[in-house]
Order: sequence, then C-alpha cells, then structure tokens
Amino acid sequence: MADTGRHACAVLRILHKFSDRYSWFVDFLSVAPRVSLLLRTYPGFAGQRLGQLPPAVLAASRITTLYGLSDFATFGGDAFSGGSLEDDPHGIIHVDVGLPSLPRHDMGSLGYAARDPLFFAHHCNIDKLWSGWNDLASGGSGTDYKNPTDSAFLNARWSFWDENQNVVSISAADVLDHEHNLRYIYKYPQIRFHRFDLILECRFICCRPGPDPGPFLEVTEQVREMVQRAFRAESPVVLVLRQVSIPAGISGSFDVVAVRGERKTVVGAIGALDHGHVAHQKTHSITLSLDVTKAAEDLFAKEKPATLHVYRRAVERTKEKRQAEAFVLKAERAEIRLEKR
Repeated sequence: MADTGRHACAVLRILHKFSDRYSWFVDFLSVAPRVSLLLRTYPGFAGQRLGQLPPAVLAASRITTLYGLSDFATFGGDAFSGGSLEDDPHGIIHVDVGLPSLPRHDMGSLGYAARDPLFFAHHCNIDKLWSGWNDLASGGSGTDYKNPTDSAFLNARWSFWDENQNVVSISAADVLDHEHNLRYIYKYPQIRFHRFDLILECRFICCRPGPDPGPFLEVTEQVREMVQRAFRAESPVVLVLRQVSIPAGISGSFDVVAVRGERKTVVGAIGALDHGHVAHQKTHSITLSLDVTKAAEDLFAKEKPATLHVYRRAVERTKEKRQAEAFVLKAERAEIRLEKR
C-alpha cells in the first residue's frame, strides 16, 4: 500500500500484540462497538457535534462491492495508492464522525483520531472487513483474496514505545496472521456478493468542454454494449479509478456524483483526513471503487455522457453556500468491473 495509508488496520493488530500488558484494551474492544451503536442510534447522547451518520456509511452494498474485488491492489492498495477499503469505509467514517470543519482535533484528524474511543471500534471493524476478505480465498497458488507476499509489504515496520518507554519495532508480517500470532478470530462473513472478475478497459478523460465540463469515460462500442447488457440484467457495474489525486490541503467528506443535464446520481464517497502538520500537506493518491450501477445509462451514453464531480458533503456546507465542486477528479487509470456470466 501507499505510505499515506499502509495497512489501515495494522496498528490495531499491533496493539493486540500487547494485549497481555494492556488487558484494558481487549476489554474495551468488547464494549466499543456497542458504544458506537449507542452514539449512532441516539444522536442526543453524543451531543450536537456527532449527530447521525449518513445512511450510506458502511451500508451492506458497500461491503458487497469491496468483497467483489478479489485482488489486493484494488481492495487494500499498492505502492502507488491506498486501497478502496482505506478510502471507504475507513477514511469516510473517520471524517463523518469528526468535526465538520477545521480544526479537526478528533476522529477527522490523523494526529488526534486515537483520542476518540470510537477510533478503536472503527479500526476493529476495518480489521474485521480485511479478515473477512481474506477468508474468501480458496486453496491453491492463486492470489485472489490473499495478501501480498513480497518483502516490501511483509517487512514494512512501525515503531512504538512500550510501557517501559522502550522503542519496540513490529513488522507487517508479525500481525497478518491474527489467529495464531495475536490470538483472536472473527466469524466467517455470511454475506452474498458478486465477484467482479470481468475487467474492461476504459479511458477517464479530463475534461469535456462545454456548459457541463468535467471528467468523463470513453469506451469502445463493445464495452458499452457489455455494460448496458449487465445493467439490463440488474447486475452491478463497478468503476475502479486508480491513482486518484487528492490535492494538497484537502480534507473532509465528499460525494462523487455523476452529472448529466439536470440529473445527479451519487456513486461513491471520498474521506480525506486532516493531516495537520505542514509537512504532510501534499498531494496523495487513493484507489476509488465506485458502484455506478444507478448511473450506468448516463455514464455510458453515446451522446454527451455524464461527467463525474466531487462535492463536499452537505453536512459540511453552510446553508448560504452553493454546492460548488471541491476539486477536479483525476485518475491515472480506469477500468470497469462486471460479474462474469
């Protein structure tokens, strides 16, 4: 994964490594999900700042999309970009729970997030989603639903101070096998999903001139027909955008919207944490996996196809402000994922 988000849940697994010394942490994990549920169910209990999370956050449809991505580069990330899991639900929940505007001295800020007890419940769930994805792997030498085996991935290290103020260094390889190395397991995921094993090439072009400027998809007639056939069969259509650039200084929660004329369809979300420190205020890349099924007719239209735009979530806008584009969506590569039939 990229340095900006290498191992979104590795820290949680590392903390389990110290569970004998920090028994309170293990006890907390059994309670934290219930606390999270309480705060989401009774907004008044959490105070006016937290409120109700958007209904689309960590919806079942998002989990089925993630589990349909069988390669680690798209699900978990590569050397160039963080993966789909890191952006949504990891990043988007961080920011939706945090303050809607700067300064985000809470879940929305990289430097303060762990001060919020929900941080541990959230990362526990991210860890569970990753473990469930691994559980979908079959035997044999294939790479589907398996973690990378290259040394750069396995030997990535993080350093912490232990209870005696000594620096302890732990590698990714130390925490990947959580059942045997860290002594905890999750139930096998009981969820129905589509595997998106059919990969179709397309071009993500920025930007179309005219009254509705914006990036759009260019596909061959063969690809267009395959997508339309899947749409008519009510089969999901997923768009994967690789190396999507998040501009320096951008933080918050954003909707990705397909726009064609007066019609606007939300197809995904971006959660960009506030890095705080000036040295970290630089452009970074993510992988977006967008369920574009509801917008397929517009995105793959022959004439004037829909363009894709990034808007700040309504909760982060004041009533006086118009919905303005937060930044232009740019990606190095794009592909369409369909279910094989």
